[in-house]
Amino acid sequence: MDHLEELKQHCKQAIELIHSECITILNPDESNHQPQAQTLAGCDEPLITLLNRQASLLLKLYSTPSPPSPPPLLSKRIQDLITLSYAKFYAYPYKDLPTHWRRLYTDSSILKFSLLLLTLNPNSPDLNTLIRPLDLSIILSGSPLKRSWIDKTFSLLENLPFPPSSPLPSSFPSKFPLSEPFIPPLHNPIPRHPSPSFTSFQIYLSSPSPKPLIFTNLITHWPALTLWSSPSYLLSRTFSGRRLIPIELGRSYVDSNWSQSLLPFSQFLSTYILHPSSTQKGYLAQHSLFSHIPSLRQDISIPDLCYTSPPPTETPELEEPQLNAWFGPPGTITPLHTDPYHNLLCQVVGSKYVRLYPPWIDEKVMRKKGKEMGVEMGNTSEWDLGVVEGWDEREEEGEEDDEGMKEFKRVNEWVDCILEPGDTLYIPVGWWHYVKGLSVSFSVSFWWN
Repeated sequence: MDHLEELKQHCKQAIELIHSECITILNPDESNHQPQAQTLAGCDEPLITLLNRQASLLLKLYSTPSPPSPPPLLSKRIQDLITLSYAKFYAYPYKDLPTHWRRLYTDSSILKFSLLLLTLNPNSPDLNTLIRPLDLSIILSGSPLKRSWIDKTFSLLENLPFPPSSPLPSSFPSKFPLSEPFIPPLHNPIPRHPSPSFTSFQIYLSSPSPKPLIFTNLITHWPALTLWSSPSYLLSRTFSGRRLIPIELGRSYVDSNWSQSLLPFSQFLSTYILHPSSTQKGYLAQHSLFSHIPSLRQDISIPDLCYTSPPPTETPELEEPQLNAWFGPPGTITPLHTDPYHNLLCQVVGSKYVRLYPPWIDEKVMRKKGKEMGVEMGNTSEWDLGVVEGWDEREEEGEEDDEGMKEFKRVNEWVDCILEPGDTLYIPVGWWHYVKGLSVSFSVSFWWN
């Protein structure tokens, strides 16, 4: 069996499962009961019927040695299901979104991919269009119960004998430029230490009010430290840069002109990393990239320190450390905020400035934000540290609280550092921290509690 036939069989199995689950819901007395069908059963019966109809039509095409052209309405009806299910996402906070709407979105996306594959022109394949439904499913719905199928699909796609992608533009360097347009002065440097033992770090966490530390050799064995500085390597790990990623657009998420977009990785790389605009930043920020694109996960490892047991807080315990990626050009900003978890911030490419304030500073001084546009911002300070220090211009004119700013600037308990490749910053739970990218920068954070 060649690689394309293997992928088609993989799709056929997924279509058969979707069809079987729909039958289980529509005819619960049938003998071919599918336990996973219950995660789809909350959808309205007409939608299940519509999904089943499209799966049945697609299954017939996949079961025919030389399939005819798909029925004209098949693609439209599948897209209708995607649109209808996604519309339900807006009715709930994402954490409360019922699984059945996420399942309907995922299953419909798998049908769309399978139809696109069946009609793909192997001589001039539109691979961006082909993989888009699967990436959207991962990013928007989390692909419940079908994630492993999607990951295997991407692995199979890598093996297909498609025409080679176009070579890198001559403007793409072999390594990321690491110039630093601006370097804030350090005033209260965070202590730097070799990596502690598991036991000594556990003891440190259990001590009263642990403070930030930098570990200088915790991640020096990571392949990412050399591999991720190459644009061509990152493109090779993202299906020649075709994988979609969520990007934050704007200087900071508290600015009024901040927005989000989904872009192919190659477009993000070219537009915002290698040829950044002076007017708009693009930042891959706090994204679970290593779950989204597992081929990058093999270049890093979770530090053993993330399996220590800090004293309990009100935040429910995470079952596993939570990994996030942070990749952007010089000048990206994460505003002054707190997190409910302990954090190891590992610097892989480039450099970042970080300033931290302890949690015992009066909240009235730190100025917690409230809800803005319906979004809870209580973990973020009203103070724009770059503006306070004179590093950045104020985004928009408004009344200045001179007395409040003077009181904030009188706080002298803060610490700061510049993270370089191979450094790991330990950020204790509850500490306020502000992060500014000084060059092209790629970091990985590990939350745990």
